[in-house]
Amino acid sequence: MDRHEIEAWMDRRREPEWLRRLRLEAFEAYERTPLPALQEEEWRRTDARRIPLGRVVLNGFRDGALHEEHTSGHPAGVAAYLESGPRRTGAWMETAYSKRGLILTDMELALREHADLMRPHLEGSALSLERDKFAALHAAVWHGGWFLRVPEGERIEQPIWVRSWLPRSHRFAGPRTLIVAERRSRVIVIEERESEPGADAAFHCPGVEIVCGESAEVVVVTIDRRGDDVWDVSHERARVGASASLTWIVLHLGTLARKTFLETSLEGAGAEARMVGLSLLDGVRQSDVVSTFHHGAPRTRGDIVFGGVSRDRGRSVYRGRIVVPRHARGTDSHLTHRVLLMSPDARAESIPILEIEANDVKCKHAASQGAIDPDQLFYLMSRGLPRVEAERTLALAFVEDLIGRAPAGWVQERLRERVAERFNR
Repeated sequence: MDRHEIEAWMDRRREPEWLRRLRLEAFEAYERTPLPALQEEEWRRTDARRIPLGRVVLNGFRDGALHEEHTSGHPAGVAAYLESGPRRTGAWMETAYSKRGLILTDMELALREHADLMRPHLEGSALSLERDKFAALHAAVWHGGWFLRVPEGERIEQPIWVRSWLPRSHRFAGPRTLIVAERRSRVIVIEERESEPGADAAFHCPGVEIVCGESAEVVVVTIDRRGDDVWDVSHERARVGASASLTWIVLHLGTLARKTFLETSLEGAGAEARMVGLSLLDGVRQSDVVSTFHHGAPRTRGDIVFGGVSRDRGRSVYRGRIVVPRHARGTDSHLTHRVLLMSPDARAESIPILEIEANDVKCKHAASQGAIDPDQLFYLMSRGLPRVEAERTLALAFVEDLIGRAPAGWVQERLRERVAERFNR
């Protein structure tokens, strides 16, 4: 992949000049940035040389072709629904919400119809090119993904559901997601990521940006069910304004190996954020997650709970970081990591970090890992459950504590359904 190929690809997509400039700047950063080395702290436990960069082919998403919207067959109980992928097959929204300015569409169409709304966020993106080579790659060649905009003051009471789907023909994908909740708005968003299995490894390099305006209330749930042949390097960032609240739930059920960067920036006084994460690992699958909460204003609150269940030779790595600069007085932030190891060869590593420069703060961290309690296992087996079923029951009970932190109702039911499907495999 060279500059000539990038420019020819952009010509086919007929993108605006300001976006071409951003892509070329990112590609220059990609070319000058080396692969992350094992000596770098955040990459010490994942060898970037194993990631199949050779899968990067610029033929995605029909070069921005528009697709028809379909208004039938949408799920019940949601305010809006979108299928996002190379062949978009479904989009629907309650008429009342569309009349009030709610926007939910794929990124290709958004660039044509809502460029004025997207441009400030893409030009001032919180996704840094300088973090690593993969962040620059995403910024240069992202394609596909989806855009959600909730207008000021709008309170969407029903969930918005997005299904991101990639066929086996796309062995490289770099979708971009942009969620903008304006001042005093309210929304619950659920995204399910899926892919068809292929004959060889796929490389996915997505980027997500969440913008919570002043006093907004936002819940974002990501359920990742992509195939076990996928290598994933994702950069995801949230910005939370004054008096706003964000609940961010991440459920990792798929992929062969992942390196995920999750960053939350509390930028206004009184901002609050909760992050709940769960990884279910089996076989030789690996999950390496780096999360950062940056408290950039006084009186902000943060709560991070990451959990995992590993069996067979599954390996979980979690590096959680809380940053409190000198001016962020009154910060209250907590970090917890818990892992259940269901086999002797399963592994987990916890790396909690507190960087505190201010006085008058409350910050703490905790980490634990261990096997199933033999007394609990004996009790269930003495009541007639086979060992496999008893272990599964205890694992589901462990997971339930995390699921219970999600909004009650449709969201929790969806999470339980997807977790049960993975355990039944």
